[in-house]
Amino acid sequence: MKRMMHVMVCSMCLLGCRDADESRGRVASRVLVTPAKLTLRVGQGAQLSGEIDDASGQPIGGAPLRWTATDERLVMISATGWVRTAGAIGKTTVIASTDGARVEVPVTIEPGSPDALRVLGGDAQTAKVERLLPTAIVLRASDASDNGLANVAVKLTTDEGTVVPDHGITDDKGTITVRWTLGPTVGPQALTAKVVDSTVRAVVNADATATGSSPD
Repeated sequence: MKRMMHVMVCSMCLLGCRDADESRGRVASRVLVTPAKLTLRVGQGAQLSGEIDDASGQPIGGAPLRWTATDERLVMISATGWVRTAGAIGKTTVIASTDGARVEVPVTIEPGSPDALRVLGGDAQTAKVERLLPTAIVLRASDASDNGLANVAVKLTTDEGTVVPDHGITDDKGTITVRWTLGPTVGPQALTAKVVDSTVRAVVNADATATGSSPD
């Protein structure tokens, strides 16, 4: 029985050595990556897996695979194929390569979720009560990396006066423009803008002071 077990172990070792020798002698013909393309939002990551095949389509075990990001402003990739976004948006590729073969994986980076709503213009104006402020209020929605977010729904309210429109959708730069007519009370007044249905309830305030009184 011991002799039989010894023979079996030796046979397995010989087979393993032969497989390793065969793998070392085979030439890489193609690299396959799963998934074949990626779409990520800013802040996300994903794992790529690769396989190296010979000319007959058989995997070559143990062959080294190198991962490279072509634009690290958009994505970075680890030695194990983990892709993570770097903050910018756009299209790029990552490359999986070995001696004799390589493949490029298209990667699209889209903006992340709404993280902030900022006043770009029209803050801290002064006008007479019940008058239209001279400058429009401009707000910008952005993600955590300050990428402008298009098609974000924004709701606007005032403690005094009226804002037109009182709701809207951001443009392709992430901005929305509104006009504010002050209320009848002399003193500070505020406009609040909120991103609708956002997990990060971004809020900004625009202050204006009404002075004097409007003529009859």
